[in-house]
Amino acid sequence: MAKRRASRRVVEDGNDGPNWLIIGGIAAVGMAVLLGLLAVTVTAGPSAPEPTPVLEENVVAIAEYCEANPDRCIAVGAEDAPVTLVEVSDYGCPHCRDFNADSVPTLKSEYVDTGLVRWVIMPYALSDQTQASAVATLCAADQGQEQALAFHEEMFKLQTTGDFNTAGGFSSVARNVGLDVDQFDQCVAAETYDSQVHFNRQAARQAGVNSTPTVFINGRMISGNVGLEIFSQRIEDALTEG
Repeated sequence: MAKRRASRRVVEDGNDGPNWLIIGGIAAVGMAVLLGLLAVTVTAGPSAPEPTPVLEENVVAIAEYCEANPDRCIAVGAEDAPVTLVEVSDYGCPHCRDFNADSVPTLKSEYVDTGLVRWVIMPYALSDQTQASAVATLCAADQGQEQALAFHEEMFKLQTTGDFNTAGGFSSVARNVGLDVDQFDQCVAAETYDSQVHFNRQAARQAGVNSTPTVFINGRMISGNVGLEIFSQRIEDALTEG
């Protein structure tokens, strides 16, 4: 009789008590589902913003920039000319020197002097090394646009001399082109246009300039000294397009 009671007790313990293995399994499944839902919620989160178009709102049209900031640029030729050419050069750049020696005289006589092209120069420096030269050119512009153009052209000749990018060299060029040297020297010494050249450098970068010379013909960019024939053809194309 004692054996039967013990046996019954074993059966009752096995059938009527809670099954902890099953309960544990259910809890684990529930926890996995909950964690999965949380993961989906966190991953989805707020929708990612649309990518911003690179430079789309910051691109600078150099001709319009110079027109809006005449104290930062030099302009010669007919204001109503059908073509505007903007030159961005660095005074320490040999290719810029060659461009001004080999192509500019012919382009000026054929297109600027005949009223077909408005020639705009934006004094520029690829680096801080030639910043002072660009500042000096804007000081020359204080005394007239034609005088500033002559100063600009003469500045490239300093590249092969010991006076390159020096106050003495600037004064020598100013004297050669007929500027009031005292007024000019005061402007250079005060670095009057230093911030203006920095603005020019920023505008040029935003317009895509990363080398010199860079020329814009009615807004179309030409990088490098590509030669008189190509510059002339691009001007002719712009004239035809009207």
